[in-house]
Formats: sequence, structure tokens, C-alpha cells
Amino acid sequence: MICITPTKPLITPVTSKTEITEVQKFRYKILVEELGLNAIPSIDHRRRLIGDYLDDKLSLFAAYAGGRLVGTIRCGLVSLMTQKPATLDQALAAGYGEGYLPEQLGICDRLAIASEHRGIWLNLELSIAACHCLVRKGCTACFCWARPRLCRLYQRLGFRDLGIVADGKTDQIRRVMRLELSDLAHLKKINSPFQEILEVAYRSDRKA
Repeated sequence: MICITPTKPLITPVTSKTEITEVQKFRYKILVEELGLNAIPSIDHRRRLIGDYLDDKLSLFAAYAGGRLVGTIRCGLVSLMTQKPATLDQALAAGYGEGYLPEQLGICDRLAIASEHRGIWLNLELSIAACHCLVRKGCTACFCWARPRLCRLYQRLGFRDLGIVADGKTDQIRRVMRLELSDLAHLKKINSPFQEILEVAYRSDRKA
């Protein structure tokens, strides 16, 4: 469990079926009802949720403020995905996964944040929680999908824009980005918040 201060959202792993369903309904509320993103895969309009089989396989994190869900993100290893998103397949086919085993490649997706908590802080804290998780799983490179307005933030974290665009509609464009967890020189140069996490992991690997 990750708690920054008592006055800020509490970020915690999602473990129970009830919590997973709550996260799936929260995604729908934020991404579909509020932001109008109707092209996201696995939308269930009848049940008003966004969810698929990966919610049981990958790691979910939720942020709570005042006992209310205000943010979520999903992360995990590409090797667990029996069906990869078309844009991920495109990135791998273009050589962006070359030199890595499937179990060394991670993915972050399904980011959703309540309007009153949008901005850099909660997005950053959810991303850091995901980074911690992927490093523990042995991940050495991570892919994510970023909407244009968030690309600068992800570049600040250390992700590089691969120039691959997902979705064709103007309001639903997302860019495929990749983070090299071993690229410590780049992370240090841009003063990435991930730098300390990855330096510790790198030193641990060298000792092993």
C-alpha cells in the first residue's frame, strides 16, 4: 500500500472481485460518460463498465480519497496477453521489442482519473505505483498509450514517443510510447521520477 500523506489520495492494489468491478465501472464513468471515448475496447454499455480478461491477469491500482475511488491504472507483462492490442503488435513488428523476451516487456493502460484530481500529481503517483510493480516482475521495457495532452508528462517520466498512433478519430488519438527501464543515463538527464526506483533495481540485478 502506498500512502503519500493523509490529505492526498491513497493508492492501493486492487485484489477482490468487488474492487475490480468497482474499477471497471469507474473507467466507464470517466472515459465513456465524461470524456466520450466510445472506441475503447471492451466497453459494456449494458452493464456500464469497461473490463476484459486482463483485469484478472494484470495488476490493478486504485486511488481513493475520502473513501471514494478517484483514479486507477493497470499494468503487467506482455507475456500474459493472449490477444495484444493492434498498436502493440505494430510496435513489436517494427522492432521496438527487439532484444527482449515477452516476459521482460511490460504494459500500462486503462488510466482513468476523476476530474477534480486531474493534473500531474495523481497521474504521476499512479504511474510510479505501476513502475514499482513492473520492476518487481522483472520488466525491462514498458509500453503505454498516451493521449496527446499527456505525451509531455510521459516524456517527463522517461517514455519516448514511438511515432505510432492508435485510433483514428481526433478526440480519441493515442500515441504509443516506450520506457527503457535500463536507460538510466536518459532518466537522469531528464530528472525522471522513476530514476531512483530503477537505479535500486539495477544495483540489485548487478549483485544477483
